[in-house]
Formats: sequence, structure tokens, C-alpha cells
Amino acid sequence: MVCKFIRPLTRPTKNEQKIAAQNKGISGGSNESTKSVVREIGSVNCKVSDAIHGAHSVLFSDPVMDNSVFAPSAGEAGNGTERRIISQSFAKYLLETRHPETKDKLSRQVSYLRSISASDEPASETSDDQQSMTSSDSSKSVEDNLTLETGPLSNVRFSVFGLGSSAYPNFCAFAHYVDTMFASLGAERIHALAEGDELCGQEESFRTWAKDVFKAACETFCTGDDRMLKDATGSLSMTESHWTPDRFRVTPASGTKAPGIIEALSTIHGKNVLPCRFIERKQLQSIESDRQTMLIKLDATMGSGELLYHPGDHVAIFAENSASLVDAILMRLHNAPSPDQLIKIEVMNERSTPMGNMKSWDPYGKLPACTLRTALTRYLDITTPPSQALLKLFATQATKDCDRESLEKLANESDAYEEWKFESYPNIVHVLDYFPSLRVPATLLLTQLPLLQSRFYSISSSLKLFPGEIHATVAVVKYRTQGKSSSLHEGVCSNWLNRQEEGNTIPCLVRHAPAFHMPDDPTVPIILVGPGTGIAPFRSFWQQRKIDMEMLPKPQRGSRHGWGAIYIYFGCRNIAMDAIYRDEMQQMKADGVLKEVYTALSREPNVPKTYVQTILKQNAVDVFRCVVKESGHFYVCGDVKMASDVTITLENILASEGNMTQHDAKSFIMKLRESNRFHEDIFGVTLRSSEVTDRARDQAKKAWSFINSSNKSRQNADRETVTPIPLENQTGPKSKPKAPRSSRYTPESIG
Repeated sequence: MVCKFIRPLTRPTKNEQKIAAQNKGISGGSNESTKSVVREIGSVNCKVSDAIHGAHSVLFSDPVMDNSVFAPSAGEAGNGTERRIISQSFAKYLLETRHPETKDKLSRQVSYLRSISASDEPASETSDDQQSMTSSDSSKSVEDNLTLETGPLSNVRFSVFGLGSSAYPNFCAFAHYVDTMFASLGAERIHALAEGDELCGQEESFRTWAKDVFKAACETFCTGDDRMLKDATGSLSMTESHWTPDRFRVTPASGTKAPGIIEALSTIHGKNVLPCRFIERKQLQSIESDRQTMLIKLDATMGSGELLYHPGDHVAIFAENSASLVDAILMRLHNAPSPDQLIKIEVMNERSTPMGNMKSWDPYGKLPACTLRTALTRYLDITTPPSQALLKLFATQATKDCDRESLEKLANESDAYEEWKFESYPNIVHVLDYFPSLRVPATLLLTQLPLLQSRFYSISSSLKLFPGEIHATVAVVKYRTQGKSSSLHEGVCSNWLNRQEEGNTIPCLVRHAPAFHMPDDPTVPIILVGPGTGIAPFRSFWQQRKIDMEMLPKPQRGSRHGWGAIYIYFGCRNIAMDAIYRDEMQQMKADGVLKEVYTALSREPNVPKTYVQTILKQNAVDVFRCVVKESGHFYVCGDVKMASDVTITLENILASEGNMTQHDAKSFIMKLRESNRFHEDIFGVTLRSSEVTDRARDQAKKAWSFINSSNKSRQNADRETVTPIPLENQTGPKSKPKAPRSSRYTPESIG
């Protein structure tokens, strides 16, 4: 979550507003106030751009002061566990502020989904002593009464922008929660909540909201005239890292030693990355299958105690980009140093001194000293489609008008950009191939490309059964966006792991997931639902139970004796080709570790198509008994579409077997979540959930198009036309903007 919480200003009185309105444009104070607002929003704009895929919501509150109450860095947005902890803690704080009498009754972690409804309910019943009025109550000061009436945040002005994906349930739920709670606590909403959907128009939605909320903030505090506002909104896209040819340079790092990869990754990402040794790769699917799933085994003894984990935790792996993609980019860079020369990046900074403004070249802290090849291989993301902001910079480097105009079209027209991105999903190599006249300097890519993020996988082993090892179940990702004739796209980490050899160093870290651990009470039954690679964390569960059964006495909790039953609901296409860990699960059942293993087959010849939710429905009586009557735990791991269908199926089972209404069934599942008995580990939108991606994106496009249509006139007014930077021998016929040409970078050359 990327947030900016600012100490609120006291709202100016009407008389003060009149005086400020009379003086604005005359004194320099209002201009400085306007600039401070621009700086504040611009800094968060930069953070949002860096964390656009991991952030949850953004909040501005009186962005004139520079005293942050709560401002996690953009780097934290990539860590889902940290983000959830921040969200839950802040949600609990808001709820306690709204209902002080419930403070001691709240659990340590409060679901903000539950709190949304709780915030609208009346406060819990008070005791007779609290309800009785005493003489001391009537002696409260007028100031205290006003505070109670207006709320503790009555001097706060705010607006919220939520980031998320409409493919997931509870889209932008936390943003809505913050918006509702701030308003209920007396804060003044200066602009309506806005949402940015990852599937369509997210960057454009944010830019539109940022301009509107900036204007609203200036109007609220009576700063800036119309001309200032126009100049300021145009500068919102100008961040501290904005690239111009004379602002960044690369120089030889003479006398400097490049840090090791593990040290460099730790510095870049602000995390303690540790080395693991590659032990083994085992293919889990039949060689006749057109897909690959691997069991990866890593030796974690090279690191430290920080690589200790529990079943249900995740391992983050820092991979390398494909060498063929890196080489293709290196060949196209303009005026670049040797790929294997040690270089450093410097930025031109300007400072005010008693002697006047001074300029100096300072180290640019995004990357350490390294070679250009290392930067593109280990540190920078070259496979994610470039943003519109990056395309706008590319347009300045095109030497032909047709390429420049096409890039301008994609950079300025969000509907064209979104369609191009979704249909082609182009990487940097594709863009350089689509627009062959581009002459891209090395500094542009080194400073503007996002960092290559780690990939998280559910750990598929028990540390007790395999001391010092980390196992991961990895599906090898390869796909084409437009049929067999289109370019082949490869998942960065899965294909990198598929090329590793024994003894290679794998940079890793462990991310703990306490909400997905096994029950503290080993006597209760557990239901594990995981089709495909969703079975990955449950392998660690049955391994942990096996070693516990061998080493520990039979547990007893009250009237319950012995180990709780474990039921597996697995799903795959074809049992002969795709049933990963089938033999291991059958052995665990024979050993008494697993009670039952149910397998749903979606493409088995001469067998009706079934899914895990189908078998759950068939076993409704047993599911209800385990979850409700025996106080069991329910786990689901897999893609978002499957997880949503499983949740709906469980709701229907509760309603039918427990004589509940649908509303009561939903409430029961919410209670299961709050008591940590309903556990989810949901993948992002993947190739295996393309149907939900397409459906959600179509809905997002309709909503975004409706919002966008009302802003057409303003977009045309704000449209920026890039100015080409003069280059030698720049020629080319003028023409109308053309659609991107088909890629000449063949799948075979990608490898």
C-alpha cells in the first residue's frame, strides 16, 4: 500500500478565505503554496507509478504540509504480507477511533471487510452505568461538545484513490473503507473516491484523479489562479526521476568494485536477500503433456536462520531475464558503453546556495555500479509492457515521423494504449522492433525501466522432513497472445529455473504467511482445495503431518483425541498426464496421513467434466460436518476464478445443509475468516484463468469508457505533444499515425 498521510491544516475561516482570495496572484505566498501542493502530489505520483501493480490505495490529506504521519515506501507495496498487516492495523485504528467503546473488545487483527459494515452500525450496547447521565456529564465544555459533534478528524481534508484488479473479489475494498471511515470521523472529502483498475486504464484514471484532486485542494485553501493551476497540473507527471538527455549520464566506474549479486539485490529492494544452492529439478507432468510443471529443490543452508519457514509460507526468487532478450536490447541501444564495462549512473542536481544555484553530478541511487549487461539481466524489468509515460519518452527518440506519431498516439490515447497492451503484451524488444527508427540512449532505460521484481511461490516442503531445503512447485509459463503466428512470451522466473543446473546460486528470501499456516489444534479436521499447482502448499502440510505423527504422541484437546482428518480436493485435466504428486498423495493415504484424496478431471476422455467445486457439492454433508460440527479449517489455493467458485460453493453447502439463508451463509464464512478457519492463498490473473480475465476486462473497459467519455474535452485540452530531440541525420517522410507493425523478432530468436 502506498499512502501519504499528512498532518492536517486547520481549515481557514470564511473571512480568511476572502482575504486569501483577494490576495491570490498578488503575493508570492499563494504561488509557493501551489508549488508545495504540486511537490506533494508529484512525489506520491512517482510512488504510485513505481508500485502501480502492488499498491492498494493512495490517500492525500491537506498535501501542503510535509509532516508525514504514516508514509510506507513504494518498495513495501510489493510485499503482500506487509501490505495486509498495514491495512489491517490501520483499519483497526480507524474502527477504534470510530467506536472507542469497542477498543478492548477488538481482536488483534480486524477484517476491514467486516469493519465496513461495522462502521455503519450503531455502537455496541453500553452498560446501565454508562447509559445513566451524571452531573459531571453536563459540565463538559463547549469545545468538547463541538469536537464530539464534528468528529476527531474534522480538520482533515482528504481524497482517496484505490488501486486494484476487478478480476478479484472486493475490488478496491480497502480504499472504500478508508473513504467511508474518514468521512464518518468528520473529515471533509474534497474529491470523490476514484478507482484504478489494473485490467484497463489504471494510469489514465490516476492522472485524471490527480489533476482533479490537486485543483480541489487549491480551491479549498484558496491558492493559485487559473494560469498557475494549468501550469501546475501539467507538471504533475514531472517527477524527480523524470528523464531528459542532459539530466542523466553514465560514466566508467573506475576504481570501483561492483557489489555481489546478493548484496546488490538486497540494497536495491531493501530486503535481506540470501543465497540458496540449486539442488534438483524434477518434471512432474508426463512428457506427452503440452505443459510443464517442475519440483524445484533448493539448499537453504548457505543463508541464515532467516530462511527458516513453516508450511504455508512463500519463497521469493530473484530471477534473470533471458539472455537473448538482453542481447537484442544491447544491439539497439544508441551511443551506449560497452555491455561489459563497469559503469555508474549520475544525475544532475541543482541546489540553492549563498553563492547562487549550483549544479553538480551526483550518484543516482537506483542501481549500484554494474555493467550494462548485468543491469538489464538482473536488475531491470524488460518484459513488462512499457507505460504510456515511457512511450512518451520513446517518442522523443524516434527519428522518423511515422514512428514518433504512432508512439504519441499510444502515449496520449489511453484506449488505444490499453488495447495494444492487452492484445500484444509487448516487451521492450518488441517495442524497439515495432518502431525501428528509435535511437534509445542507455540512460533512458537504466533510469526509467522498473525494477525486476521477485516471484513468489508457495513452499512445497516441510523443514522437519527436509532439513535445510526449500521445495517449490513451478509451472513453466509460455504463451502467445494472438495465436500461433504471434510472438512467444515466456515467464521470466519459471523459464529461468527450467534452465538452471545443480550448484547454481539462486537469490531468495522467505515471506511468512501466518494466516495460511496449519491449525494450532492438530485434532480438528482440515479440508484442502488445490487444483493444479494450487496443491503446492498442501504438500508441505501432509509432509508436516507425517513427521508429527511419527515423532509426537497422539494429541488430545478436550473431548477430541488423535490427529484430525485431512481431506484433499485436487483437480487436473488428465490423470495420466497432469496429476502431479499423485503417487505421493496415494502413499500418504496408505500411511494414514490423508483421510481421502478426491480428484476432479476436467478433460479426461469418456469421463464427464468435473471441477473441485463439483466434488465439494457432491460431498456437501461431509463438508458441512467438518467445517461446522467439528470446527474444522477450510483451505483453498489457486487462481482467483477457482477460489471465487469454491467460496460460492461453500456458501451454498452451508445454506442447504445448515438451513441458512444466503446472507447468513456469507456471514458465517466471514466469521470463519475472522476466526482464522477459512484460509485463502490466491494466485494473480494467470493464463489458466483467461476466461475471468477477459470477462473482468470487458466489464472494466465498459466502466472506464463511460468515465473516460466525460473527460474527452479535458483530455484534448491537456493532451501533450512530445518534441523530438534533434539528432544527426534525422529524416523521414511525414505520414499519419500508423498501427504498430507486426514483430520481426521471431519466437525462435526469443528462445
